[in-house]
Amino acid sequence: MLEEVIKFEPPREEVRVEREAPLVEQRVKFARTCLLVEEALSKKSEKVEPFVLSRTELSPEIRERLLDIIAQYRKKTEQTEYAFQRLQEILLEAELLSGELDGAAIANDLGPSDAGRALFIRMMGLEPRGSVFLSQLEGYILMDFSDESDLQAFTQTKGIAAGGWFQHEREFVLQGERFPVVSVNSSKGNRENDRLVLLHERQHFVNQKLLGFFYKDEPAPRSGGEIERIAERKVKDEVLAYMRNGSSGQQIQQALGGHLYLDLFDDLNEDEKSRIHQSLQDIAMQVDTFAENFASEAARGLLVYALIDVPLSKMPNWIRAIGEHLESVPWIIEKREKKAA
Repeated sequence: MLEEVIKFEPPREEVRVEREAPLVEQRVKFARTCLLVEEALSKKSEKVEPFVLSRTELSPEIRERLLDIIAQYRKKTEQTEYAFQRLQEILLEAELLSGELDGAAIANDLGPSDAGRALFIRMMGLEPRGSVFLSQLEGYILMDFSDESDLQAFTQTKGIAAGGWFQHEREFVLQGERFPVVSVNSSKGNRENDRLVLLHERQHFVNQKLLGFFYKDEPAPRSGGEIERIAERKVKDEVLAYMRNGSSGQQIQQALGGHLYLDLFDDLNEDEKSRIHQSLQDIAMQVDTFAENFASEAARGLLVYALIDVPLSKMPNWIRAIGEHLESVPWIIEKREKKAA
């Protein structure tokens, strides 16, 4: 999507910096535009497309790609809003027929907890242990569970401890229609942690449903088989989601090396697994090296969007280059000075 990734291996440091600077600046400008677009879309602004067209520092190809992603976002949000309305109608009718609600509820929509409970019972065939809140955000359905065992039952991840789960497609009770579902566990009562979990799962929605697992944006690979490339993109999806919620490099490496993500490596041979784990180690090192520059939520968002078209194996070099670039950004310097004072 941006210029092809260059090799950051010139013989002299001053040459490396001179060659990198324009490409890094271009990439950061693109990422900043993505963040502004994301914020405007979340507020349902109708001025997003004119804003993108006004960004003359971006190439026509990049502007066209952003407009395509925005169109997908609007379409998926509209589809999910309609599906959510239909889902509520179906659940309300089922609750009235079962006698769970009295006639006074006929004129009203189900509340989030009543709808969540009704959906859980209809799909799982049993009562949830805790509260289940059902809502719609952007282009996905949100299921918020107060009991972790309910989340595990609903996502079919029994025995796997996770704060949240993104399902690329989930069929509910709408005549076979399928749409994205984010399930989160808010049982621990930590609102900040709940917000970060949702931020992580939302990034999966962006990566998978809007960016199509990066197939349109990454350059054509020069080596490696298709199975390895698929695995790399799935790992990259998780890396970006963890980056977005503020995880450290060490936390990212530990998480993706743990049992929760073993399935990502199932189809790989030992050499392929080794290459991906080496990339994760190098990514972790660069994220932690520039941890202070990536400390804010805005900087993390900037980093994520700057890496959208970068293959997993090339990410360490770009993280380092972006981290160095942020050394000269005013709001990073101001934050560093305040911390030192």
